[in-house]
Amino acid sequence: MKIVTTCDILYAVIKMSDILFTNCNIMDGSLRWVTKLCVGVSSGKIDYVGEYRKGSFREYDCCGGILMPAFCNAHAHSAMTLLRGIGEDMPLSDWLNGKIFPAEAKLTPEDCYTATLLACAEMMKYGTASCSDMYFFGIDAGRAYSDAGFKANFAPAILCFDDRSFEELPVYNDYEALVEYSQGSRLLKTDLGIHSTYCTTPKVIEGAVRYANDRKLGRHIHVSETAKEHAECIDEFGMTPTAYLEKHGVFDERTVLAHCVWISDDDREILRKHRVTVASCPESNLKLGSGFAPVRKLMDAGINLALGTDGAASNNNLDMFEEMHLADIMPCGYRHDPTEVSSAEVLDMATVNGARLQGRSDTGVLAVGKKADIIALDLDKPHLYPNFDTPALLTCAAHSSDVVLTMVDGKILYENGEYKTLDREKVFYEARAAVKRLYA
Repeated sequence: MKIVTTCDILYAVIKMSDILFTNCNIMDGSLRWVTKLCVGVSSGKIDYVGEYRKGSFREYDCCGGILMPAFCNAHAHSAMTLLRGIGEDMPLSDWLNGKIFPAEAKLTPEDCYTATLLACAEMMKYGTASCSDMYFFGIDAGRAYSDAGFKANFAPAILCFDDRSFEELPVYNDYEALVEYSQGSRLLKTDLGIHSTYCTTPKVIEGAVRYANDRKLGRHIHVSETAKEHAECIDEFGMTPTAYLEKHGVFDERTVLAHCVWISDDDREILRKHRVTVASCPESNLKLGSGFAPVRKLMDAGINLALGTDGAASNNNLDMFEEMHLADIMPCGYRHDPTEVSSAEVLDMATVNGARLQGRSDTGVLAVGKKADIIALDLDKPHLYPNFDTPALLTCAAHSSDVVLTMVDGKILYENGEYKTLDREKVFYEARAAVKRLYA
């Protein structure tokens, strides 16, 4: 089933000429920083990296700014933009049960569509081109991503606290519809979203895994976010959440585990063996008092490590620059070692490593033949001068407000404050109406 989206129709009508970005500082396909180059984009891909050349391009002068791969938000709950700020200064279990779950029970499919568009507006303004999202109402969220021209791996959240099978849960029908809807989409992929070990049952996990195996779906799961969650799984099942999921065959396909703050040495070996990606969410983990992931140990074990924001209700934003900043400085401070994590490693986490976890090997770097998922940053700012170390400049000095352009598959979604695929005023109007109804 081929999806024809609002975005596709828009660009079929106003298809722009090929673009040549000029006067750029770039991070190339070898992750080296090169100055004063040009990058050509044609048919959604990068077709040229080199010196200036003449042609029938639309020229985009970066004025000595930075051109780099767009960010991949490796763990998000996009529709939680409507829940931003409702559960402040609470531990995770109280936050979930006392604030989040009751609010989520009131959400409608229309709310999730609007809230996901709001998240897209926030993310593309901040330089993000794709995210791995776990939430509810998959069709409505998928439609929002497609309409916005934004890439997403969407995993409808599976929760079960009784004896039903996976096929008996309402979310099963959501999967059936979303799998069909995303078939053949250049933007949207369906992943399996097992919420966690503490919000599901072995019966449901096994049924969901069989379903996902038949359809070759990736997996997206919360794991060992808190010490309490980790310990309770050991008490109940005699093993850690990671070992429990391995026992039930969860890691047979591409998998991303969010958080992994409290995993053990044995857990890391399991993740390495199955080539599991960890999505670290430093800002959310710190805000909720959960701790932070052992990033150096994960990387030294050969585990693919990416960065995510988590939801706007626990962060409280979707800003990958803030995640990079914390990911860069927090391990160094904790270990009393400024070499614990490098800025270049953090940039990989936010870009190519995230693309890898999504099964999108065709993006994440600026190289000929790769998808043109690109952002441009304006360097003409007091806080960005001088530039002696570009990776450190990006992770420790740059702000999301420095982003002037976000492109996905060669199509500009955001440029100098203007949204090309979203009606900003309509999105805000509908978001305000939803908030008024939810919290009246």
